[in-house]
Amino acid sequence: MLADEFIRELHEIRVEVQIFAAIQSLARLDADRAFQSLINRIDEGIIGAQEVNIQDLIMHAKDLELNIEELNTDRGRYYGAVLALNGTAILASFKSKCAHIIINSSIQNMTGPLSVGSHINVIFKTGKCDITIKRRTSRAR
Repeated sequence: MLADEFIRELHEIRVEVQIFAAIQSLARLDADRAFQSLINRIDEGIIGAQEVNIQDLIMHAKDLELNIEELNTDRGRYYGAVLALNGTAILASFKSKCAHIIINSSIQNMTGPLSVGSHINVIFKTGKCDITIKRRTSRAR
């Protein structure tokens, strides 16, 4: 009889442990969903801010009366000057009356600090680019 009680108690403990494990699993799923929701909201915020940054650069080009022109990001070589930059992209001019946007995430290597007025050499290969800063235009004092 004592063994039967012991076995029954062990079965009850086993059921309680299984219930506890199920509750923990559900809590983990809820936490994962909440975590993913936060990550998605952050990503949406980043994308929104990047779009605003790019629009700012486009407006800057329009203020300078320059047309935005696409770059050949598969195999392109460009030399020109930096007109503006922000945390998302660089606005540069490689041709007269044209401005070009280089998204920061496409930059694989850069030789040094970049600033407005820098002359840059940009080489694209399969969507990524290397930027060599040639010189910075000195400003009149």
